[in-house]
Amino acid sequence: MSAPDQPTVPQMPDDKAQVERMVATCIEALERGEPDPATRVCGERPDLLQRVRRRLAQLAQRGLIPAQEELPTSIGPYRIQRELGSGGMGSVYLAQQLEPVQRQVALKVVKLGMDTREVVARFQAERQALALMSHPNIAQVFDAGITAEGRPYFVMEYVSGNALTVFCDERQLTLEQRVRLMAVVCRAVQHAHDRGFIHRDLKPGNVLVAVHEGEFTPKIIDFGIAKATAVAEQAATRVAGLQTRADQVLGTPEYMSPEQMRTGGLDVDTRSDVYSLGVTLYELLCGELPFDSRRLRTASRHELERILLDESPTQPSRRLSQIDGKLVAARGGERTGYARAVAGELDWITLRALAKQPQDRYPSALALAEDLERWLAHEPVLAAPPGRTYRLRKFVRRHRVAVGAAVAVLVALVAGLTTSLLATAEARAAQRAERSAREAMATFYGLARDAVGNLVDVADRELAEVPQAEAVRRRMLADAIRYYEALRTREAADPALRADLVDATVRIGTLQRRLGQTDDALRTLQRCVVEVDALLAAGPATARPLQLAIAAHNQLATTFTTTGHSADAERELLRALELVAAMRPLPGMVAGELDVQEARLCANLAIELDDDTARALQFHERALAAIDRADRHDAGIERDRARMAATYAETLTRANRQADAANALADAVSRLRALPAAAGAQLREAEAIVQDKLASVSRRLGRVAAAQAAQQRAIELYHALAEEHPDVPSHADDEAGGWHALAQMHEDAA
Repeated sequence: MSAPDQPTVPQMPDDKAQVERMVATCIEALERGEPDPATRVCGERPDLLQRVRRRLAQLAQRGLIPAQEELPTSIGPYRIQRELGSGGMGSVYLAQQLEPVQRQVALKVVKLGMDTREVVARFQAERQALALMSHPNIAQVFDAGITAEGRPYFVMEYVSGNALTVFCDERQLTLEQRVRLMAVVCRAVQHAHDRGFIHRDLKPGNVLVAVHEGEFTPKIIDFGIAKATAVAEQAATRVAGLQTRADQVLGTPEYMSPEQMRTGGLDVDTRSDVYSLGVTLYELLCGELPFDSRRLRTASRHELERILLDESPTQPSRRLSQIDGKLVAARGGERTGYARAVAGELDWITLRALAKQPQDRYPSALALAEDLERWLAHEPVLAAPPGRTYRLRKFVRRHRVAVGAAVAVLVALVAGLTTSLLATAEARAAQRAERSAREAMATFYGLARDAVGNLVDVADRELAEVPQAEAVRRRMLADAIRYYEALRTREAADPALRADLVDATVRIGTLQRRLGQTDDALRTLQRCVVEVDALLAAGPATARPLQLAIAAHNQLATTFTTTGHSADAERELLRALELVAAMRPLPGMVAGELDVQEARLCANLAIELDDDTARALQFHERALAAIDRADRHDAGIERDRARMAATYAETLTRANRQADAANALADAVSRLRALPAAAGAQLREAEAIVQDKLASVSRRLGRVAAAQAAQQRAIELYHALAEEHPDVPSHADDEAGGWHALAQMHEDAA
């Protein structure tokens, strides 16, 4: 007799998408070891629970996620206490070993469908080598056997800790702490590689972190097991006369190298583990995977191969602008400062580890560890954008005379400074007129300042983009700091000379920050603010000391931002805005120039207030109003305005005002397109950035044609820039990212 018809629950239009999102969340939770995430995930939509469970069951039948099983009471001489988690290979239990010793262990039962004796035999064959793999950051494997149901199991050291990413997020670890943990993990992987073991399934769930005597201690689990099960599964498939199904993939797709996906994990070397470490590092930095988990889990074998081989992941620092607020909070709650810290070297390190071809990755896990340690020590890293390795040689060859002259100027300046100071001391001894001494000092300072300023410009403009020149650049800037410090040793009563010395102090603090000496920079700039306030208090407010005060507060704000002190940075920027307002009534002031200064300060404030959306929007709008009020249309101003519009649109998007964001970006595009065609590379780069963001916002609004047109324009601009400036590889990277986004738009429209 058929069951009576059940009342149907009305289906909302977006239920399908909601179910898919819930399934993706459940998959991630299962990978972390949560036994039954569906009930929790569907807590607010219990009407979707059965649909989510059915979808998870389908994935389990295909072998893509672990199936839910009943908890056994005991396995061999081990009493099962509870389930610790599940993974692609099977289930892991906390167990009590009863004999020959009593201890807690982790017991992994491998999924059905493998040749049990083959698995255990391979493990036993490698057992002696595993016994030699003694490392404080690798969990030991004690035993292997066969359950009463004929399934292989492995007994491992029990690690009372959380998965790497969960541990870091729950404790809100800093960027430096995350990188330090990752370097320790890489060195442990190298220890295993040196003894002939490739893991084949490295991921955060297989790196557990515990606190031992106040120290964070990561431990890698499952070494020596993945190979035995992978070989045995393929052998079982051959014996059965079957081929692996086209829609079935062995391993964890999110962390799998392209070559591992092609061969099922057998024909790989240690660089496959380097790729998996790169995925783990990516997730550790920005809380998301390089490729969408749902796409990889549901893709066919052919599609999965295409994604891993052809699609390029977004740079971690760029991905951080898109992540959820909860992930930002787990990283200290300050999106902009964190993204700036990741940008550059950590982007390079991560993407090198994720290179498609093994030969383009780090040659070993140790090399990856050492580059992470260089970053922690503020040393130049080996990873760098491609195409720049020869730029220092070319620069020196091209500017051999200029470089030699710069060094000669620096030597002459130091010698000249010594002579000048001695001459001044002799002059004082001879009781020369104070006025003559002041004039001589001021004249010398002006000449010396200009010469050293030119040297600093060479170090900043020419060498900043050349990673291999970092040591030379640092020496040049350090020499400039010493020179400015020497100038500051002179006492000055004259207000103009005091202003010159304050100017030198601002330069010192700025250079210290550029060299990564943030503590010194903070002390210098805080001292500078005190000095410039004293200068303002000593006499009537005039333009120069006010401008110096604005520069001092602005540079101090930038340094506070670098060190993650957002509230202090906000205070300094607000003070700089007050000083701009104080300059407006002064005679001879050009209103347009002050408007530009106000706009730039407001734009910086808006970025600083990134997590206070309402206030950030107020300052974004004030910045755009000020720069429009300036009514200046030179390339530098238009470039700044375009970038302000782009960051304004990002904030509008986070406020769920996508239509307003699209309008702001469209207006910026119109202004840029109205400029002369030969306006310069910086303006075309600004338009490319704006078009890229306009494409993203239009796509969210469902404006497919507009999104495709904007993305196509961004690609054209990046392509032209890449051809004009082949020594700037970011243009080619951005062009590739644009093609990827355009392909996704075409898929959406299909």
